[in-house]
Amino acid sequence: MRTFPLLLALAFFVAAKPAAADSFDFDAGCREAQALFLDLELEKAQARLLRVKAEDPLNRCADYLHCYGQFVRLLSQHQPAAYQSYQQSFPAWVERLERLPAGQPFREGALAELHLHNAVLSYLYGETFRAALAVYQSGKHIQEAERLFPNNPLTIKVMGIFKLILGTVPEKFSWLSSAILFEGDLALGRSLLDRFLDGALQTDQDPANLSEALLLGTFARIFFSSQDDEALLFLRAEGRAVGTHGPPLLYCHALAAIHAGQSGLAIGLLQAYESSPTQSPLPYLDYLLGTVKLYRLDADANQPLLLFLAQSPDGHYAKATRQKLAWHALIFGDARAFGQWTTRVLEAGLETTEADKQAQYESQAAQPPRVELLRARLLFDGGYYQRSLQQLDGLAAQELSDREELERLYRVARNQHKLGQQDLALRSYAQVIERGQGLPHYFAPYAALQTALIHELARRPQQARAAYELALRINLKEYKSSIEQRAKAGLARLDALPQN
Repeated sequence: MRTFPLLLALAFFVAAKPAAADSFDFDAGCREAQALFLDLELEKAQARLLRVKAEDPLNRCADYLHCYGQFVRLLSQHQPAAYQSYQQSFPAWVERLERLPAGQPFREGALAELHLHNAVLSYLYGETFRAALAVYQSGKHIQEAERLFPNNPLTIKVMGIFKLILGTVPEKFSWLSSAILFEGDLALGRSLLDRFLDGALQTDQDPANLSEALLLGTFARIFFSSQDDEALLFLRAEGRAVGTHGPPLLYCHALAAIHAGQSGLAIGLLQAYESSPTQSPLPYLDYLLGTVKLYRLDADANQPLLLFLAQSPDGHYAKATRQKLAWHALIFGDARAFGQWTTRVLEAGLETTEADKQAQYESQAAQPPRVELLRARLLFDGGYYQRSLQQLDGLAAQELSDREELERLYRVARNQHKLGQQDLALRSYAQVIERGQGLPHYFAPYAALQTALIHELARRPQQARAAYELALRINLKEYKSSIEQRAKAGLARLDALPQN
């Protein structure tokens, strides 16, 4: 019987010991796993997370990164079954993070980021309502994170993304700002992402943070800047860091080069890349290479496009890829293949991205595009402005339909603009706007948008504002979302200018 008091005392001792608590420790193992995810070494990353979890089952950073890794996987490849599995598992990941104490510095920022990732994936996989709900949930958490821990890196990163997104949110989603009592601010969004980059550059201990900061900084400059070469200049300024990161940053670097009119650089970057056998594929690198080679009118541009289609026959950019294969056939004189690829555009693939929507719309046309106009379009997109003009010079106005003549005027204006002939470009844009208003084509609203950019860079804010507002008013169908986003970004930049 003397053992009973000993057992009782032992029981009290065990009960009195504090239970192990949930924590968020972004330790060396977690940093290594995140870096592997961003290098698309997905299996290695998962294995590293399993070791982290075995060492500390209550480290919720491992749960956060597991969900983060699924986001990377689904963003890099179209996988509908994996997306459904992700949605089924998502509430459990959130519940584990919600176990963290209310005052834990990473709790709200991590929850905000996971909901934001869910919003992006839901939108890409066609679930618009789920995406809007996820943005709402993310907004609540990031506001709490800003209230409690405004200088936490996760808070800074997610708040920067939020400010950018809500600064140019499409009209149909404008209610989100009111619902979460949250206003967009492009200048503040970019400033926060620059702060995130500055913090990542100050340490060599966290390559994943640096890679992510460079990715976000590049995208912010591609999609929210008035200068086409700003993203490329940004990456050059951070040159010592850029070369050490993986396929997603390579994609951004090539995209920045294309945006700056330097297709040759983009082709060189993409062709020089060699993936490791253990890396998960990023099919969009093939799509980008095929696209930029088509801009140069390369005869073998179809090969990377076919490779992309073999990997992603029904996902994002599948329609756009088939349209580009149709264009390639038309340019090189294969009318039969053009017809076959055009039919396939209409039969398969998603219509989530702007490129896929436009491919579907253009492929419904009764007549194929005029080859000279198509060559001019592609050469311009690749930055080959003089070659583009040469294609247009050979077209006589009387040979063209009304739509073709409008397109010819538009493409002349765009080339004049890029060649620095601003006065000529403004006059040509004015003609396009006058002739194209009220028509469903994108030429008139894009001409208004480019007119606004000329005035903005020349520091004529009143004329720029009028042109941006005109672009929004006459924006009817083609490329509607991207025109709206760019016009709103321009107006937001003007709003941020000092008031006289």
